[in-house]
Amino acid sequence: MADHAKVRELMWRRSGVSLRLRLMLLAGVPFLGMLGVTAISLFGLAAIESAQEGAARASQLEQTALVMQSELREIDLSVEQLLLGQGEVSLAHVESHIGQAESLLARLTALDAEAVLRGEVGAIQGALARMRERFADLVAAQDRIGFTLDEGLRGTFREAAGEAERRLVPRAPQEATVWRLRAMNALLMVRRYEKDYMIAGTQQALGQHRQALQALEQELAAVPADQRWLAEQVTPYVGVYRAAFDRHIADTAARRSAEAAFTEHLRDGIAVARRMVGLAAQHEAATLEAMGATSSVLRHVQVLALVITVVLSGAAAYLMARGLSRPLQSMIVAMRRLRAGERDVAVMGEGRHDEIGEMAQAVAMFRDHARQRDALIADANRNAMVTQRRAERLEALVTRFEADISRTLASVRDGVRLLDGMAADLMNMSAGVSHKAREAEVAVTGVSDNVASVAAGVDHLTSSTEGIANRAAQSDAVAEQAVVAIGHTVETIRSLAERAARIEEVTDIIHAIADQVNLLSLNAAIEAARAGDAGRGFAVVAQEVKGLAGQTAAFASEIAAKIKEIQEASAAAEHSVGAMDGLVAEVSGVATGVAEAAREQHGIVARMAAKTQAVAAEARAGALSMRSVENEVVRAGAAAAAVSEWSSRLSQQADALEASVRAFLAGVEAAEAEDDTASGPQGEAGAA
Repeated sequence: MADHAKVRELMWRRSGVSLRLRLMLLAGVPFLGMLGVTAISLFGLAAIESAQEGAARASQLEQTALVMQSELREIDLSVEQLLLGQGEVSLAHVESHIGQAESLLARLTALDAEAVLRGEVGAIQGALARMRERFADLVAAQDRIGFTLDEGLRGTFREAAGEAERRLVPRAPQEATVWRLRAMNALLMVRRYEKDYMIAGTQQALGQHRQALQALEQELAAVPADQRWLAEQVTPYVGVYRAAFDRHIADTAARRSAEAAFTEHLRDGIAVARRMVGLAAQHEAATLEAMGATSSVLRHVQVLALVITVVLSGAAAYLMARGLSRPLQSMIVAMRRLRAGERDVAVMGEGRHDEIGEMAQAVAMFRDHARQRDALIADANRNAMVTQRRAERLEALVTRFEADISRTLASVRDGVRLLDGMAADLMNMSAGVSHKAREAEVAVTGVSDNVASVAAGVDHLTSSTEGIANRAAQSDAVAEQAVVAIGHTVETIRSLAERAARIEEVTDIIHAIADQVNLLSLNAAIEAARAGDAGRGFAVVAQEVKGLAGQTAAFASEIAAKIKEIQEASAAAEHSVGAMDGLVAEVSGVATGVAEAAREQHGIVARMAAKTQAVAAEARAGALSMRSVENEVVRAGAAAAAVSEWSSRLSQQADALEASVRAFLAGVEAAEAEDDTASGPQGEAGAA
């Protein structure tokens, strides 16, 4: 114990820090700790707000990329409808979609301040520029071909075929010659294979069309002399038809090349947009993860700073109280022993360089003066004058000692008052920080509730998108079934047309047989006329046979007319069903695209739901952290109250020291008075 006391004494001697400065440091430790916690909290909140803004920008970036992807698919659908001549799609409509895609690209560029999309923005910008160039080529080629069946080259060769057909169709039964019917049949075959090529676009359909057109030209070249005038009227239209159709084939190839290039660039743009969506989603996830990590680090740093502040404050208060109470108690004991008459008293803290050291030096000086006073009193009988001078000197020393003690005690009281004020400020600051922590906890709890509401809405949106995807898949299946059914219908109509053509050939044979029978009946009538009365009965039979042949020819003409109507109806039905087949196929493609988009939307909404749940969890963790901060602030307030209590005890000890000093001084004065009283008679005795 003695060694420890010597070590502490040596430490206090080497320390040149004053008592007031130590009290200020004691009060400043928790104050600086609370300032540090507040600064850390403000910095963390700013970092969390910045992370939330980054997450919001990432979400906007992802949504804009999704809209860009949908807009590119809408461009694909609009261009396809424009080329098919279906719906209300116009060039301005497609240009509007391309313009919207470029506007979305500008918005993506503005939102991508952190270069998340890297080179994808430049890639999709190049794809849009190439799409616009190829779209101009595509529109130019389609304009030459014709956007509808009555425009451009399609309108030209259809009009020429219609004119040729109108001239070949007989206006009366007697005009229905065999050559005319064969030419009409060849023209109908040309129109049929024309429709097949327009629908299928295959080389096989094109070869069949060329063969049918060549057969028609051969029929026109093999025209009988009495029908040459009709062939001369039809041949120019057939030539116009061939020239227009050949140009149509060349322009169609150019259109398909431009369409393929446009589609390739469009697919590249859609792929880039899909990659942009993925990059934006990854950036959003990384931002949310960083925000969670920042919040966690902030919580740990706040708790650590509060713990360090509380520990340092407690340690400083303990060391300060221990460093002040022990020397003061030692000096009080020394003063009491001196007052009791002891002169061999050791005073602790004589070598210190602070207020306690000054007090210890004053007590030591008083001890020394007391020793000197005792010596003076012992020598008073030998030398009265010396005793008187020593008494005066002792009185001066006592006066100075009283002044030193008063100054020291005043300094101690000032330090105690400063310590009380700082402790009160610390408790007030702790109360304010606790109130702010409660307000922050309420705000974070509100944010958590709002995020939970958003999560519930996102869950409902997830179920809705899943239902849309299922309905789109059902629509796609129904459209595929409709395509199959329409294919069977087209086959049935074609079979009916082929059977009607066979019946038409049979009617041609019946016509030929009727003509032969008519000729035979005419020859029989001539022979009967030559035979005279003997051939009269044969003439009657020949007349009846001629009548039957005429009726047969009339019936065959009626059958041919009906077959013609059936063929026209079959051709119209085949054209309508073919158009319906294209529409249903288009609907199937649209349904497939909608189903794919719905599945993608469902996946994105599901990821949004997961991220929203994560944000809600982080908000709840933030509320718990604020509650922990409030508890630590309460502990800091308790530590400040402990500091205030120690300062009160120090003030009481200073008062006790002052009372002891005053009692000691009063005793000294009383002793001096007694000495003066005793020295008077002794002086008189000496004089005697």
